[in-house]
Amino acid sequence: KEACGRMYGRHTDISVYRSMVFNKPAKMGSDLPWHQDGGDWWALDRDPLFFVWTALDPATKENGCVKVVPETHKLGILSKRGHTLSAAKINELQIEQKAVDVEVGEGESVLMHNWLVHSSGTNPSDIPRRAFSVNFCDGRTRVLDPKPVVQPENISAKLGKEGQLFPLIFNQKNELSMF
Repeated sequence: KEACGRMYGRHTDISVYRSMVFNKPAKMGSDLPWHQDGGDWWALDRDPLFFVWTALDPATKENGCVKVVPETHKLGILSKRGHTLSAAKINELQIEQKAVDVEVGEGESVLMHNWLVHSSGTNPSDIPRRAFSVNFCDGRTRVLDPKPVVQPENISAKLGKEGQLFPLIFNQKNELSMF
């Protein structure tokens, strides 16, 4: 609640844009390339600005923990589309050289700005890496219509319904809301 107030203002209703579980079983999991969470791909009238990522298992270099590039959120969205960074942008910003592993213990949480460049690797270890993430947004956030055409695929983003709002979690009085 405090982080939401600091990011969006204490007067603002707060919604949950998405919540999800990440599952990287032992000796499995996919590689998540360098990206930002935001931009046209999300088809929203304003970008959600931060998420809370909670480790359900220890997250270590050995089991593919999240990597971040400090202070890249200050650069804004690096492509109109948002999401995955191009190889040229990765080289230009020296992403690999500046990356930091975010190792956390089971039950520990990390708050991250959506525009922070981040990635994670596969899990070659014998220990699973699971996490739960909640992405918060201004309670007035709506799904766009028409949805923007997303490059390079030249397709319209297919996320949500026109004008859709998201579940309210804190109201203007900073009380927990029961959606």
